[in-house]
Amino acid sequence: MVIAVVAKINPDVEKVPTWEQLVTAGCAAYGIQLAANAQGFDNVWITGKWINSSALRHALGCREKDEIVALLMLGTAAENLNANLEQEIWKNL
Repeated sequence: MVIAVVAKINPDVEKVPTWEQLVTAGCAAYGIQLAANAQGFDNVWITGKWINSSALRHALGCREKDEIVALLMLGTAAENLNANLEQEIWKNL
């Protein structure tokens, strides 16, 4: 599952500055990650070039002032993936 987290920035709200609106969206994304993890799902927070495309902004209906904070990828990880990778790393050292 992919969840897009978007800060719908409203600069006209005097009591909540723009930076706080952005940080709040980030906190919401982190809360989603914690809840998913508590239910046994793995997840990853994607940023960078993946969230800065005009095509994604258009698909999500973002206005000019809105900020895409994250794409959260939630799912079930392959079993023992980290254990096998860790063994390979140490074997070659």
